[in-house]
Amino acid sequence: MPGFRTWIAPLPTITLQTPGPDAASELAAFMRRCYVAAYGHVASAADTEAHLIDHYNDALIAEALADPTHCLIRSFDGVTPTGYAWLVQAAAPAPLHATHAVELRRFYLAPESIGGGSADVLMQGVLDQGRRWFARGVFLTTWKESERAVRFYGRHGFRALDHVSFRIGSKAFEDWLLWRGL
Repeated sequence: MPGFRTWIAPLPTITLQTPGPDAASELAAFMRRCYVAAYGHVASAADTEAHLIDHYNDALIAEALADPTHCLIRSFDGVTPTGYAWLVQAAAPAPLHATHAVELRRFYLAPESIGGGSADVLMQGVLDQGRRWFARGVFLTTWKESERAVRFYGRHGFRALDHVSFRIGSKAFEDWLLWRGL
């Protein structure tokens, strides 16, 4: 048709990487940035800072990277980090009664990467790792008010089974306990 051009936009090339302990400091900084972008607004600055120190410090991340029962996966679009997932081999909480499962402890994207395709690729990496560990399923908790996260996990077959309380400093939150079989 005159006046029209057709082109194909390039799709992002999302790759996954499992970093070693030498990447702990860089990874911890990225994890803190992702957390603050997603949830930095839900608690006071002091409580958020304390939470970051307790749960996202370099030493903790280095320990997890060296532990064979943990797996941290980073996603990249080219050389730009887009997200990460932190998995742990664990028995599922009581309502699930699964002795061999994977806890998806953290799953975050860099804010500029949301909607770019990284999340689906990263989730596939999570599920593949769970299968490599011969897990019966994957469980996680997510804040009930994080509608985007709840929808995302639902699209990937996770179902709410219970609710649990979660604290950041003095503030309590209600999370969903989600499960997906493998």
